[in-house]
Amino acid sequence: MGNNSLLALLLFGIAHGFGIIATSRPFRFGCCGTIKKWRAVTKGPGEVIFQVWRHSDKKNHYILIGQNRVKFDKAGDTTVDIPQSERISVNKGDYIGWYTVTEAFIVHEENVGSKDHHIIENMPVPVEGQDVDWSKNKVKEKRIYAVEAMGEDSVAPSFKNLPFTKVITKSAVDSMTDKMNVYDVQGTDPDKQEIPTLLVHLEAVNAYFQIRKNTSMVLMVKHAPLGSHVLKIEVKDTCGKNKIDELTVEIKDDSPTDAPSVVTKAPTVPTTTPDDYYNYDDDDDDGDDNNAVSGTAAPASGTLQDFEWDWLVAVLIVAGLIILFAALIFIFHKNGWLHKHHRTMPMRKSPKDVESSDGLKTETKIDDLNKTENKPDVTSNNDTKPNDVPKQDGIKSKPDTTKSKYSKIRY
Repeated sequence: MGNNSLLALLLFGIAHGFGIIATSRPFRFGCCGTIKKWRAVTKGPGEVIFQVWRHSDKKNHYILIGQNRVKFDKAGDTTVDIPQSERISVNKGDYIGWYTVTEAFIVHEENVGSKDHHIIENMPVPVEGQDVDWSKNKVKEKRIYAVEAMGEDSVAPSFKNLPFTKVITKSAVDSMTDKMNVYDVQGTDPDKQEIPTLLVHLEAVNAYFQIRKNTSMVLMVKHAPLGSHVLKIEVKDTCGKNKIDELTVEIKDDSPTDAPSVVTKAPTVPTTTPDDYYNYDDDDDDGDDNNAVSGTAAPASGTLQDFEWDWLVAVLIVAGLIILFAALIFIFHKNGWLHKHHRTMPMRKSPKDVESSDGLKTETKIDDLNKTENKPDVTSNNDTKPNDVPKQDGIKSKPDTTKSKYSKIRY
């Protein structure tokens, strides 16, 4: 037991634990909302568990909706903020209650106000959702307690997963024998106490779709035709605040007739040689799914007949190129374009090889050679050429070729 409880015992007597529910009109909630603050006037420091009770179907039975544990550091008027996650959502008609270690911890006035303040002595701390029978209790009439719940209006609920489009194939619809689960709609509410009590339903009656009772599951109860079916769905809290959103159910035709027909040309499969076999196992590293499958296959270009035509065209092209190249070489050779051009002195014949038309070697032929050299004549003192040979009967004798200046030719 803490110091505050011990101090409360010393100030207010022996603690037994008191549960109090104020059923008079001032302590009854007139609308839906959320409690964000509690205010009370206490006689000293201590702890109070503020509660919200809701009348059940049984007489004098009330169900605990929620409770906040609050500590007071001093006597007097105190207002305490409640964190968002701990706030209690209330409905119209709910009642304020509290639990203290002593009956008189919260200040009150006697002989005023209305009646029916229920008090239970030696009551253990209840838990949320507990149904408590208050019929065997001590009733205090005409008593007003200094307790106030400060709240704000309820916030409208919403959907976690709407709007949404659900696609169903025609084959799935055709195979339906009874009802089909289509989509589980999930509602939510900032007032966490409202979430379990949210109601989800179709805004309008639909011939093909319904929502399963006491759930939020959308069902197909009849074979829906092809196309889009837009369902308006509403979620509502106990305060009557709501949210409407759409679920679109699209029925698509997946029958084979819709797929375009593919015409394939059957390849000619040669069976004469084992080279026509291809292995499509995992070792081909081509990224396909042909695993451990072997068989005969035609060349990739098409049928065998197409394959032979491709080779014939290729051979003709190569042969034509070879013929064209040979013709060019022949033309260049004939025109001398392939010869290496350079200037050289022509090969001169020896004087002994120069003959007359009758087969005799003459001086005239040698003089012709002298002229072709374009060299000046060298004469001796007696005006005779060094190589002249005395004439005999008008015919020059055979020159000494060993001394001729033409015995060597410069190239």
